[in-house]
Amino acid sequence: MNVVWLASWYPNRTNITNGDFIERHAKAVAPFVNSLTIISAVKDETLAYNAVDIVEKKEGNITTYIIYYGRSRWGGVVEKFISLKKYTALHLALFEKIVSEKGKPDIIHVHVAMKAGLVAKKIKQQYKIPYIITEHWTAYYKEAKPNIYEMGSYFIRETKSVLKNAALLLTVSDDLGKRINNDLLKIKFTVVPNVVDTGLFYPVEKKQNDTIKLVHVSNMTYQKNVESIIEALSGWKQKGGRFIMQVFGEAPQQIIEKVKQAGLQESIIFNGEVLQPQLCDAVKQADALVLYSRYETFGCVIIEANACGVPVIVSDLSVFHELVQEGKSGIFVESGKPAALVAAFEGFAKEKENFNSKEIAEDTKKRFGYPVVGKQIKEAYDGILKR
Repeated sequence: MNVVWLASWYPNRTNITNGDFIERHAKAVAPFVNSLTIISAVKDETLAYNAVDIVEKKEGNITTYIIYYGRSRWGGVVEKFISLKKYTALHLALFEKIVSEKGKPDIIHVHVAMKAGLVAKKIKQQYKIPYIITEHWTAYYKEAKPNIYEMGSYFIRETKSVLKNAALLLTVSDDLGKRINNDLLKIKFTVVPNVVDTGLFYPVEKKQNDTIKLVHVSNMTYQKNVESIIEALSGWKQKGGRFIMQVFGEAPQQIIEKVKQAGLQESIIFNGEVLQPQLCDAVKQADALVLYSRYETFGCVIIEANACGVPVIVSDLSVFHELVQEGKSGIFVESGKPAALVAAFEGFAKEKENFNSKEIAEDTKKRFGYPVVGKQIKEAYDGILKR
């Protein structure tokens, strides 16, 4: 089976972690197909006007093309229009080249409907190749900032059209699929979750002491609600809590200032953005991972921590209940209540020995390991092609 992916997000030189969970999906499904070709395009503001740079990388049976293109000499709405035209044209030209060299793929797989789905629609019309979509985006949630309902009628109309023309919609969580159905359009969906690289994330022996080792991984935007974590840690410290929290991701200045104002500079350590081979060591050594998000479609860092046998302290979101078992692999905390988070930290410090690291890791591997999820994606392909 030969498959082409059109990825709206994918790691690239302008953003090394953008859509890295999509890259992991690719590694998961690669053993189940003959050839996997990935195309992703990104505007690179460092390029000269209208310049194009296509970077090809081969790894096993995966060939990745990242198309970098410069902006036009226009601005505003005109620039957006020209950029979309260029985005589509560059995809189609590269796709034609791939077809001429490898033949027509059996199926197209879009990751994140907009805007790669616009290209998939054109390919379907011209080549009669079906496409499926895996959706990851939090913008389908009305409480999200941004969300698609504030992006204008054209964006909403085209998103609906891309979804309706797909042979199958996959969502990384049941919660995301239900949100799409409740707020955008009625459409059948199948859940295929994100994956964890258990070659990187696995349990190790840890030295135990009275200082609780926490880890937080995020881009620290409004969605992640880091302000409430800082407030809760400040409250816990005032009550005698002993902890160190390692933070990974690009920290906005206001977050750094909030830590200083709370006097937590020695307790909350900012490490910047790192790739997974560097991140995994810190996660393995943690007593717990903290993710107190306002909304999520999944939560990759949760299954990465659990794959290390590390329990998680998370906000009580319905999507997290798809991943975490209360008292077994983590603790749920009422959302938006720093006082409740303080109590959760206190409780965890007393009960952390009750979590079975080996069982947490084994269960996570069975549910979210590469072979398991890769097979689910392949089964989705088979189902479409049998029709």
